[in-house]
Amino acid sequence: MSHAEGNTTYRLVRRMTGDGREEVVVSGRRDEIGLAEERRPALVLLLECVWPAWCEGLSDLTAHGLPPTPDGWSRLLDARRAEGIPELPEPLKRRTAAALAAPHSKATRTDARRLALGDVEATHDGTVRLRPPVGLVARTRRGDVDLPAVASVLGEVAIPERASLDGLLFEGKLRGVLLVENLGAWRDLHAPHGWLFAHVPGCDTSTVPRLL
Repeated sequence: MSHAEGNTTYRLVRRMTGDGREEVVVSGRRDEIGLAEERRPALVLLLECVWPAWCEGLSDLTAHGLPPTPDGWSRLLDARRAEGIPELPEPLKRRTAAALAAPHSKATRTDARRLALGDVEATHDGTVRLRPPVGLVARTRRGDVDLPAVASVLGEVAIPERASLDGLLFEGKLRGVLLVENLGAWRDLHAPHGWLFAHVPGCDTSTVPRLL
């Protein structure tokens, strides 16, 4: 005997267990739509008109052990995309990664989609704009850069996130680092001696932890 409260409709379902026994379970019907058997041919005809490959899709769902539901279909499409992912460069912009493993570049990267991408690190590819103090040098495996010398020509120095991932190091004496969100203030304020001024827009802060 089962007890239910509220407006949810329940039904008794008879099914066979794995060891061949028959059992009856109580099943909720909130997310189900009943089909009148006399309408089945019309529904099949409609499916074949708007989705000619629906039979193949149902077969694929069954083969992958997935239910014929929107969630099951989404997981099947993810599995198909995972099978077609080529060898990837390292690192990879996260929007590119999402476009490969998900329906579009702004889709959520679920655990299954991350697994499909393997160990590839997905980046935001943000940039931090700097007004460096005298004596600050950037050292990378490709060489060294005198940042004040660059800023004296260009007015500032842009540091991409991938440079930090590639082992970028700063060398020199700093009294402090000032992170400024407002572009006008960052550009126009007089920088105290020995301070590193960094422009960090509020919409793109992912590169800051690597800088610091």
